[in-house]
Amino acid sequence: MLNPTLNILIEELNKIPVIVTDSKLDISQHCISISRQDWDNFETSWDFQTHPLLRDNTKHLSEAFTIWQNESETAFRELQRLEEENNRYWIDAYELQDELTPEVPDNQITIRRADLNKDIRSLISYAVGCILGRYSLDNPGLIHAGQPFDPSLHQTFPASSDAIIPITDQAYFDNDIVTHLIEFLRVVYSPETLNENINFIANALTLKNGESAQECIRRYFLQEFISDHIQTYKKRPIYWLFTSGKKRAFGALVYLHRYNEDTLARIRTDYVLELQVKLEGEIVRAQQQLENASSSAAKKAATNRLKDLQAQQLELRDYQAKLQTLADGRINLDLDDGVAYNYTRFKGLVYEGSDLKMADLEKASQWKVELLK
Repeated sequence: MLNPTLNILIEELNKIPVIVTDSKLDISQHCISISRQDWDNFETSWDFQTHPLLRDNTKHLSEAFTIWQNESETAFRELQRLEEENNRYWIDAYELQDELTPEVPDNQITIRRADLNKDIRSLISYAVGCILGRYSLDNPGLIHAGQPFDPSLHQTFPASSDAIIPITDQAYFDNDIVTHLIEFLRVVYSPETLNENINFIANALTLKNGESAQECIRRYFLQEFISDHIQTYKKRPIYWLFTSGKKRAFGALVYLHRYNEDTLARIRTDYVLELQVKLEGEIVRAQQQLENASSSAAKKAATNRLKDLQAQQLELRDYQAKLQTLADGRINLDLDDGVAYNYTRFKGLVYEGSDLKMADLEKASQWKVELLK
């Protein structure tokens, strides 16, 4: 009677009489509250405040995870109980006892449960946000996302002055990503438990045989971090990995919202050119090790190391030339153009893998290309 057609709009829906007792309304509101809190625990929420592993005043990351694990499990079971109570009410109301059961299996509860590997990766992502200035330990929520950068908002843990963080297979720079992360852990938890917390992270990331905790963390940044970030932000990354190529001679994370016309020039002069000099020194040392090697195993190791360094040297030389060309162009970004279009403007300089294909981004931003034509 209210709507004889096939479609139904909000107006018609609001006309349908429904009697809901206060107790049943409380159930729905409680479910909404639990689900909203779960969504707000992670940085893709507009209302994200801080990471759940930082909310409790503890020096031990393992203890923080245990607290978070208990909290998330409690919320999970409470939501499950409420949904089953709601099912039971409607089954009784419509006398469906022979057709349905109120139980809700775990795989139908949509909020997250604690997962050590995923939660540590999520913590690292938040740490990178603090390093690049997106977040701050002094204030909750989003701090810098396009507005002028204000270093005074980052007193407890200073953010990078240029929002360029190098990622290399060796500790060639004092301000590389691993160094920043270790400092973040020292400030957030305690200098006293720093090694314990570093080891906890490395074990959560799956520490390999013969690998130190810091080597494990460096490997994660070299091989996995950008893929995790791309997945989290649905193929629209806000931290861009400028990388020289498959040999990983050079890499650096740049925060999109703090990019400016001088960023490429700074990457080239402050990092790439300096790294070229350091690689030359590494090649000389590798040659000396090869000459002084007394066993076949040592010679083989030195030979392989020398080949890798020489390959990286060639890769870096080509990358430096590409970087200089675009740096001279002083590219200015309009954030309103979107991530897809802006990312394609740095083709050949930024990460491109199976999880983020440049062709797909170019297709997604084709409207902008046509508009510019």
